Amino acid sequence: MRIAFIGGSGHHYLRRTPLGEHQLAFVADPHDPKASEAFSATLEPSPDLYTDVPAMMTAFKPDVVSIGVVYGHMADAIVACLPFNVPIVTDKPAAASWTAFERIAELCIADPSRTLITEFDFRARPEFRAARLAVRDGRVGRVALITGQKSYRWGTRPAWYAQREHYGSTLLWIASHSIDALRFVTGGEPTCVYAHQANVTRGSKWGTAEDVATAAFALPGGGSAMVHADFLRPAAAASHGDDRLRIVGDHGVVEIIGGRCWLTTTDAASTDITDTATSTGAGPEMLAAALTGGNEYFSTTESLRTAELLLKTRDRADAAR
Repeated sequence: MRIAFIGGSGHHYLRRTPLGEHQLAFVADPHDPKASEAFSATLEPSPDLYTDVPAMMTAFKPDVVSIGVVYGHMADAIVACLPFNVPIVTDKPAAASWTAFERIAELCIADPSRTLITEFDFRARPEFRAARLAVRDGRVGRVALITGQKSYRWGTRPAWYAQREHYGSTLLWIASHSIDALRFVTGGEPTCVYAHQANVTRGSKWGTAEDVATAAFALPGGGSAMVHADFLRPAAAASHGDDRLRIVGDHGVVEIIGGRCWLTTTDAASTDITDTATSTGAGPEMLAAALTGGNEYFSTTESLRTAELLLKTRDRADAAR
C-alpha cells in the first residue's frame, strides 16, 4: 500500500497501523516546517519527500492520504487532495471557516465516491461503542441529558496557537471530540446551541488560544446536552487527558470514565459493559473505513455533518448568542 502523509501537526492515526512493506510519501506543511521535519523523521520506512500536494499525488499515486497540518489550514490540504479521488483521513477540524466547509462539501457532492474520514478517535474506542450500543438498544430509555468532558494538560504548545487563523479555536480542536460523541452515541442531532470560550489563565502571550470552552445544546424531544473542554488538567495528573461522557435516560444512566463504560438501570446495579464492544484501534479502523468508502462509524457524511455543527457552535460563541 502507498500511504501519503501531509504535515506534522496532527495525530496521523494511520502511522499507528502495521505499515509493514508499505511505501510512504510526505509533504511538509509550510505553516510549521519544524513540526513537519520532526514528524517525517519518525516515519518508517523513510518516505519519499515532496514539496506540494499535486506533485506528490501525480508522481507517488497514493492509495490513501493522511492529513495533519496546522489546524486552521486542514481544509486547504483536503481541497488539494479531493480532486484526485484518493481516500482521505484527516485530523480535525476538517474546516475552520464556512468558505472552506462549502468548498469541501461541494467537492464531495460533485463525486460521491470521494471519501473523507475525520479522526474522531472516540468512534474507535470500545467504551464509546459500548455506550452507543446501550443507548441505541434502549437500555437507558428516552435520553434526557448528556454531559461530555474533554480535559488536557497544556504542556508545550506551538506559538501558532495564539492566532485564531492558525489554531481555529478550542471548540474546533478539543471540544470537538465530545460534540461529535453526542451524535455518535445517541444518533440525535442538536436543534440549537449556545456556546462560550475564552483565554482565562494563559495571558496575552497566547492571544485567542482558549483554555476553557463550553457548549449547551437542545436535543430532539426536549433533552439537553452540555460539553465542556479545558487545557487546565494539572501537570501531576495521572494521564494527559481526562475524557468523560454521561448519558441520562428515564430508565438508566451510561457513564464513560477512566476508559471504561458503566451502565446503571432501574433494574440493575452499575455494570461495566465496555467489553460488549470491540475495536481494532483507531488507525486500523480509520484506514479500513477510508479504503471501503466508509461505514457506520466513519464516513464522509459523518465528517461533513460534524464539521458543520462545529462551525455553528463556534459561531454562537463568537456572537455570544
